Amino acid sequence: MVLNWQAPTMIKGILKALSNMLSLVDVMASAKCLGVDTFHDKWRLHCLFIPVVMMLIPLGLWLKDEGRAENPGPALASLTSRSFFVVFFCYPRICKFTFDVFIVHRVADDVEVLVEDDRVLYQDDIHGMYVFGSWVLIMGFCFAVPLGAAVLLCREYQRLPPVEPALQARVSQAFQISLEDAEAAVNDIAMGNKYGFLTAAFRPKFFYNESLDMVRKLLLVGIILVVRRGSVGQAMVSLCLSVFFLALQAKNWPYKIDWDNRLRMATEAHVCLTIAVALAFCSNLDSDLGPAFGADDPDGLEALQADIEQRKRVYDWLLVSTFIACVPGALVVTMLAKIKLIQRVLHDSATTGMAHGTATRDDLMRFRYERFRLGLAADGDSHELADFLTEARLAEGAMEWPASWAIDPHPGSTRPQRGEVRDQPFR
Repeated sequence: MVLNWQAPTMIKGILKALSNMLSLVDVMASAKCLGVDTFHDKWRLHCLFIPVVMMLIPLGLWLKDEGRAENPGPALASLTSRSFFVVFFCYPRICKFTFDVFIVHRVADDVEVLVEDDRVLYQDDIHGMYVFGSWVLIMGFCFAVPLGAAVLLCREYQRLPPVEPALQARVSQAFQISLEDAEAAVNDIAMGNKYGFLTAAFRPKFFYNESLDMVRKLLLVGIILVVRRGSVGQAMVSLCLSVFFLALQAKNWPYKIDWDNRLRMATEAHVCLTIAVALAFCSNLDSDLGPAFGADDPDGLEALQADIEQRKRVYDWLLVSTFIACVPGALVVTMLAKIKLIQRVLHDSATTGMAHGTATRDDLMRFRYERFRLGLAADGDSHELADFLTEARLAEGAMEWPASWAIDPHPGSTRPQRGEVRDQPFR
């Protein structure tokens, strides 16, 4: 709808069928059965009611967890992660409806109706309230959420303490990974313990990638509306943006698991191809029969339309075949590959004695980290890993005393002298 492009018959039917399936799954999206029929009703439902109701769920879980737990830290971390999940879950729908307010179709010189609902006049005073509300949401939510999340995560990442060589070696030994990966794992666990929903899927140095993806959606769904809908210029801008983000994905390779990166590459490539086809449609598909139609050939118009329809069928088969291969096909392959990874982790845990209670603490931490890396970690895994790092940092740090302890400023105290070895580590 943003590109004002009529897709070919087969791919249009596939997309419509998928949309109907989503409507059956998402009861709130199928708003007619609730009596929510007009665009304004849907705007209030998706931009106000659903986000507010969903945000009450993490708040209720936080109150329940805080009442049971002695330490409020884990409950607060869970509240933060769940709240971000609600915000990011509602973000696409809110962006869609806020920008749909401005997508209009001119039916007369001074009369415009919404493309989403032709019963709504754009010049209507009531619709003016929704235009104002959409501007507020665009500036205070659509732009603020990705930028605010990126700034928050960057500040949290900069506050992380440096990874000491002793801690790096300890984590490398426990998790059986390289020293370089051990440093990344420490930062990954520290960030994921509080902002797991935003950072769990990505490598530590690309913790901001979720915010970057939201910016991509915002640009492709809303910002390109500043260019005239259905024009060659709008299709060119959209294609350039899509190719840029595709190249960025290929360069960064941000996901922890390679199969996730391959899936993202496949879907992004199909987005680029779809926009490229939309650009081709803006030029009458480069038909060679255009000059014949312009020469007032009696059969020129009919021949031109038949040639364009034939070219549309070729592009239709191209889009359908690549869609099947790049979206559901790539998704199935990725799921099967990740299931094999999960089976390998479970098999390794069983063979090392975890299933029989004979595993060492390092074994337990290693497989907790494997689950964390695969996105299978529960809250308990994240907290256990964080506690393990805290204990390792304290234990390893106790092996080196500050130089100021060479002479004890408090004679008779129990503080150890520099170089003195105790049976228990001093903390």
